[in-house]
Amino acid sequence: MNDPNSPAAWVEFAEEDLRTARIALEASPPLVRSACFRVQQCAEKYLKGYLVSKASTFPKTHDLGLWLHRCAAHDNSMQESAALCDLLNEFIESGRYPAKDVAKPSLDDARHGLNAAIQVAQFVSARLTGAATPPR
Repeated sequence: MNDPNSPAAWVEFAEEDLRTARIALEASPPLVRSACFRVQQCAEKYLKGYLVSKASTFPKTHDLGLWLHRCAAHDNSMQESAALCDLLNEFIESGRYPAKDVAKPSLDDARHGLNAAIQVAQFVSARLTGAATPPR
């Protein structure tokens, strides 16, 4: 399913990102940057899926803080995920591009990111109806 107007489609893609992050962390050696990129993407797609469920539009950005702010306009409890989104926002660049002023994420960073993405996914999933089963 690839309908960008379907919350379930966003959840499906988000869950694939989460699965890819897990596989990357199980690799030998672990693919830390790839995992960090994917956990950030998982949270982003869950938040976008929530906005789609509210028939809300969104700009092109990877800033989870902006997504969360837009989600909170529909459900103020979404702000409870702010600290998790802040942690995952650190991976916007460090998980994607080489940069002099961006530290390479550690394996612990990636593991914390995975846990944060799972928590965001569970939180958002609980507020979506008919999108998918909550992540494990």
